[in-house]
Amino acid sequence: MFRNRITALVLCGMLLFSLTACNSKNSSQAGSDSAVTTTAPLSDLNAMPENSYNGLTILLDQITVAAGSTHVPYRVIVYNNPGYSMAGLRLIYHEDLKPYFNPADRTVEYQPGDVANSLMHNSFISEEKRMIAFAGFGVSDISVDGVLFTCYFDVPEKAASGDVYPIQIEIVDFKNLADSQLNPNLIQGSITIQ
Repeated sequence: MFRNRITALVLCGMLLFSLTACNSKNSSQAGSDSAVTTTAPLSDLNAMPENSYNGLTILLDQITVAAGSTHVPYRVIVYNNPGYSMAGLRLIYHEDLKPYFNPADRTVEYQPGDVANSLMHNSFISEEKRMIAFAGFGVSDISVDGVLFTCYFDVPEKAASGDVYPIQIEIVDFKNLADSQLNPNLIQGSITIQ
């Protein structure tokens, strides 16, 4: 069992490396010293959506912000969690959104939530594919509901009211300690301009 966990960790690392290694383009990170600029109160961006889902569900935020908002928190949320210990997922974001990351090592600025706190985790970016990859694993199943992680985006200043920037999630792996693949319902998300 321990060897399976080590193998899983190595595979997660290889997955993340392979997702980012092909991208040698060097572009700058969105300004990390900015605060969220939006007409909606930040507390509204942090409110948890109602859990009206059956079965394990991973959903992305569907939030509304002002054009030109910076450092907007964007969450991946898990509901009805039966317990998992390994996760590998990808967020595919709209080309006009600018995620926060370290250009030197391609690591994404993110904050783990309660659903990932006891995992060893990391997140990388492939700008070429407009993809954020997140991987984590632990030595016991985590069965709480809540935020898996939060990443951050800048929204274009040129965005018009009503513009919608879709963000999609893809699951690479979501397994429990018994190495059973869990198949969550996926609820895609977006950032909409007020």
